[in-house]
Amino acid sequence: MAPITFPQIARMIRYVPRHVRIVWLLRTNQTTGFQSCTSMTQKTGLFEPVPNGGLLVYYQNRGNGDVINGGSGLKAFPPGFKMISGSPVRRARKFTPGQGSQGELAERAIEWECLRYTTSSTGYNSVNSLTGFPTTDCEAGLNARIHMPACWDGVNVDSSDHVSHTAYLSDLDNGSCPPTHPVPLMKILYEVTWDVHSMASRWDPRKNLWPFVWCKFVIKHRQGV
Repeated sequence: MAPITFPQIARMIRYVPRHVRIVWLLRTNQTTGFQSCTSMTQKTGLFEPVPNGGLLVYYQNRGNGDVINGGSGLKAFPPGFKMISGSPVRRARKFTPGQGSQGELAERAIEWECLRYTTSSTGYNSVNSLTGFPTTDCEAGLNARIHMPACWDGVNVDSSDHVSHTAYLSDLDNGSCPPTHPVPLMKILYEVTWDVHSMASRWDPRKNLWPFVWCKFVIKHRQGV
């Protein structure tokens, strides 16, 4: 398999957004807490969309396989290749952040950052927070990031769980591929910043729980033929 080339990258940049399926909506619920989005919408109709700044997609040359890091070069996504990151059924962290197993990397691949640089308050994120969501207003936005796997087993373009044929770099955003998935790929990062501050007047962090929830949080990438 030949290293990825700039024309291939250009094709990917034009192609990928048509197949990025983001069933991901942040909504507020002021009365009844964290029930499912579907049942709550049918029952009360109180969920409201939170404004966002749009989706950013980064195509990153990362890992020991990249030429600039001394490797033989990143490989192109093969025709029909599929991969996912994140789990819609995950409700708690199972691994200690930084432990480095593929399970821990998969958890850390889904990140949020409570941005507060417009104030004197210090921002914080999902890695150093003990809660699943922030507990304060995020004056500069809630920044959500999804890292896609950047390593491939070199054989299967998909798998029954859409996960096991891929793996994450050892440091998530850089590092090496595991021996089981030796083929290095272009790393893709999705990022959205949600304007939760626009609703700050409608809740009090001193009295209320974080009023925002995810709805159907799934990211899928498919490379076309």
